[in-house]
Amino acid sequence: MFHPRRRIGVTISIRRLDDEQKARLNALAEDQRKASAPRAALAQGCADAQPSLQWPGREIEVRLHLNDTQRAALEVLQDATGKAADMLKAACQPDDAVTPPARLAAIANRLDTMLQAVKLVRPALEDFYATLSDEQKAHFEAIGPKRNA
Repeated sequence: MFHPRRRIGVTISIRRLDDEQKARLNALAEDQRKASAPRAALAQGCADAQPSLQWPGREIEVRLHLNDTQRAALEVLQDATGKAADMLKAACQPDDAVTPPARLAAIANRLDTMLQAVKLVRPALEDFYATLSDEQKAHFEAIGPKRNA
């Protein structure tokens, strides 16, 4: 059975440590937190995804030969995407969430923000996509894979 104070057969009682031992234990925990920070930053990933949120507006206009209605819908999409990127950037600010509950709350906040960003961008993307002809849709869909290759 799992016991919250037992880790692999070792029981630690913080109350029995003297001040020097507590300081060394805290320093070790801080060193481990700093060492794992780069991995944690990679795991979070939302800040790293922001450059991919920018639509290649000029390329879309040139390749799809947009009319005025389509161009206006693309501008709405670009505005929504910019707002979503700002939301994600704000949610991805480093924080001092050291405890597991605080880290979990920070992750929940970031996921909620990501969902809000999707809900903001999706209607604008659907509206823009609905204005395209089948031929334009094929060109539009081909832009993404070529840019990510």
